[in-house]
Formats: sequence, C-alpha cells, structure tokens
Amino acid sequence: MRPRNTIIVLVLLALVGGYALIVGRFSQTEPTQKLIDVKQDDIAKIELKYSDRDIVLVRDKGKPWRIVKPIGADADQAQAGNLARAIADGVLVRTVDDKPADLAPFGLKPPTTTVTVTTFDNKTLPSIEVGGLIAMHISLVSNHESASIPIF
Repeated sequence: MRPRNTIIVLVLLALVGGYALIVGRFSQTEPTQKLIDVKQDDIAKIELKYSDRDIVLVRDKGKPWRIVKPIGADADQAQAGNLARAIADGVLVRTVDDKPADLAPFGLKPPTTTVTVTTFDNKTLPSIEVGGLIAMHISLVSNHESASIPIF
C-alpha cells in the first residue's frame, strides 16, 4: 500500500473514531416517563380483570406470590415476578390522544384487560386498561387518572 493511501485511511479512521467518541460521550438519553410510578418490590397485589374472569395475585412482604382468585393456589413465581417487573418497568413511548372523545377506536371500549396494582402500604395505583390490537398490530394502553384520560 502506498504511504499516501495509508495516511488517507488513518485520517478517515481518526475522523470516524473521533465522531463516535464525541457522540458517545456527549449525547444524553431522553428521560423516560414510567407508566406507573412503582417499584417491583413494592407491589403486593395484582388484579387482572378480563371480560370473562378475574385473576388476583397477592404476596406478603418477603413471601412468594399466591393466586387468591379464582382459586387459592401457589403462583408460578417466575411468571408472577415477570408480570410485576413488566408493570413496574413499563414506560410511556408516546401519547396518541390526551383526551379522547371516544375510546372505541383504540380498542378500549371495553378494554380487553384491566390491570390494578396495590402496594404494601395499601395504596391502589391508577388502573392500566389494555386495548385490543389495531390494524398495525400495536397494543394500546391507557392510564385513567381523574378526568384526564390519555391514550398511550
């Protein structure tokens, strides 16, 4: 390889490396808004309400998850823990409509599932209503709080 070509390759490599260093060091990630402000370890009760059945998972602090409705049984700890983690880690990606006039276009009239979470200090958090799938196969979620009903 000629010295001129080697110098050109080294200069290009230095430019690309410098760009990657600057972008990696000085770029800031956008803060994410959580769907529900709760930690996984603070969740004591999860209620899943479907149109045809209700499932209620409960645990005492430091104890395993139990199913108390529709039957009394020990829950699959991995699945219950994954559900609690998914609820606690859920983030708002985008808001479709802050105050929709009709919930039907979003598959939320009625919702397919309503998730209600209670913490160990008996604080019931706002319910999450999960809608049906729309033509683009995107699941829609809404978080009802007082008079404002944003659609996520």
